[in-house]
Amino acid sequence: MLRLGDSIPAGWRWKRLAEIAEFNPSVRCSASNTAVSFVSMADVSEDGDVLGASERSYESVKNGFSGFHENDVLVAKITPCFENGKGSLVRGLPTTVGFGSTEFLVLRAHPQVEPEFLFLHTRTKEFRSLGEANMTGSAGQQRVHTSFIRDWTIALPPADEQRNIVNVLLTWHQAIKAEKALRRRLGSMYKAVSHRLIQARGDQMQQLGQLLVPDKMEPAKPDGPFRALSIRSHGKGAYERIEQLEALESGKTVYRVEPNRFIVNIVFAWEGAAAITSDGDSGCLVSHRFPAFTINEKSIDPEYLRHLIRTEWFRQLLVLASPGGAGRNKTLNRSDLLHFEINVPPLHRQRAIAETLNTLDRQLFLLDRCIAGLVRQRDALATQLLTGRLPVPEAHTPVDRED
Repeated sequence: MLRLGDSIPAGWRWKRLAEIAEFNPSVRCSASNTAVSFVSMADVSEDGDVLGASERSYESVKNGFSGFHENDVLVAKITPCFENGKGSLVRGLPTTVGFGSTEFLVLRAHPQVEPEFLFLHTRTKEFRSLGEANMTGSAGQQRVHTSFIRDWTIALPPADEQRNIVNVLLTWHQAIKAEKALRRRLGSMYKAVSHRLIQARGDQMQQLGQLLVPDKMEPAKPDGPFRALSIRSHGKGAYERIEQLEALESGKTVYRVEPNRFIVNIVFAWEGAAAITSDGDSGCLVSHRFPAFTINEKSIDPEYLRHLIRTEWFRQLLVLASPGGAGRNKTLNRSDLLHFEINVPPLHRQRAIAETLNTLDRQLFLLDRCIAGLVRQRDALATQLLTGRLPVPEAHTPVDRED
């Protein structure tokens, strides 16, 4: 992005956000029983959309909440919501007046500024990353300071150019939104099919201990940066990262991962942090907190098991085998887990189920790649347009802005 003092197109002006927007404007209603929209932090997506709103009386929210009107911009101040992009341009609420969490900073664009243009600047990677670096407060309660946002400086074009830029980027936003909607529908279809095909109870019950055998993992001693394996929560699989040797605690042993193993994070098993390792994971290293199990392939197909461990009822088994309080106190008891029984249909039936679910999985994977590519292109284009490096033809056709 541009820095103050860089060259900008003729007619553009350097402006602090405090010069082009009102911060936390006052909001009032004429009667205490007036219905207003209420937007919680959970109602705002990381994609910049308001997903829902409840209705409350003005009297119940006029004190202790952030007020806003249609076309105001919301920016989440607290970690990790700020870094993750939570915020929105307020559009389409049930009422024109709304209230929400005090963790929202509200910006109201001045008349010469397009609300969408202001909103787009609060979505840029530079704004979010530098805001994160300027957070203050205790761990877990850090917030970006209002002064940072007030002093954030942008290059402001004339109103007609703002509208042209907005129209182009809204086209990309709508394309991404459509792909994400398709992805949600396909994800729901996967869950429905999985729920119908993979049953927790049946005529052929077996203990998990008959299907999973603790693996004697090979200790390793890396002499430099190494490939470490982590497990995502909620059944979202494993991922690899590069770990520095200095990150190893003195005397800590790490173990080499083999492919085609059931592996679990014993600290976050209760969140569904379990996966089946692939050929690509081979050779990665893990700590003792990531035990692996050899799969008895005479009884259960690894691909079928990969889908089984993503079911809600299997996650409940992990919860039951993880006694204790919240967070790191809920450690998985492996012996308890292996004593649970599950339904194990014949292998040919397992393979047919796995193939059906694999087909949906492949479609989800391709959609995820498509969405990621669109987001990268949109962000790169936004950088060029918002800085004036790439002019937009005045004849660009506006898109329908209704969400």
